[in-house]
Amino acid sequence: MTLYEAKQIIKIGGKYRHYKGGVYTVDNIAIDIDTGFVLVVYHNEINEYFVRRASEWLDTVMIPQYVARFELIEDDKS
Repeated sequence: MTLYEAKQIIKIGGKYRHYKGGVYTVDNIAIDIDTGFVLVVYHNEINEYFVRRASEWLDTVMIPQYVARFELIEDDKS
């Protein structure tokens, strides 16, 4: 996945619900200079910051059926 592709799919400023229940806001999409991986930079409601590969962000998990790892619940334009 390219940086451009990730920015078309993952909404910067959007709020996402993790399948385990946490709510996170996407701050930006970045590239790891050492690996070339496209990363999502995001934070939770108490301003702890995280990064995750964009491919993982968009992945599905089985619990017991397949669901999105992160689901957009509020766009920054809402």
